[in-house]
Amino acid sequence: MRQEVLKGKIIKILDNKRVIVNLGYKDNVMKDMRFIVYAEGENIKDPDTNESLGKREIVKHKIKATHIQENFSIMESDVWVKKTLDWLFDASHNSQMDLLLKEKVKTVEDVDLAVKVGDLVRQDVS
Repeated sequence: MRQEVLKGKIIKILDNKRVIVNLGYKDNVMKDMRFIVYAEGENIKDPDTNESLGKREIVKHKIKATHIQENFSIMESDVWVKKTLDWLFDASHNSQMDLLLKEKVKTVEDVDLAVKVGDLVRQDVS
């Protein structure tokens, strides 16, 4: 049986690391549960059937629940940045190879990647 993925919205920004989301323990949110903040991109269609497969999610940030109340939760950034420059001196540093493309690609440059009140949030199932 497939578990329902929790979806909500950011309802308040507390500071540069914490937000309040309109999901709480009544929605079965648990401490350290992970979520993504995202914007909806273009509609994706199956090239064979032309059936809509849904809108692409453009991930803005990853957050996790740290304090849960009945109707909302405080969530904080779940993204960590390595602050050393060790990779500059690592001779085995790898770079991802680009795909060879035959058509022009639509970029996400027109999407505001800043996290704000009203942004969509869903449980991270990855």
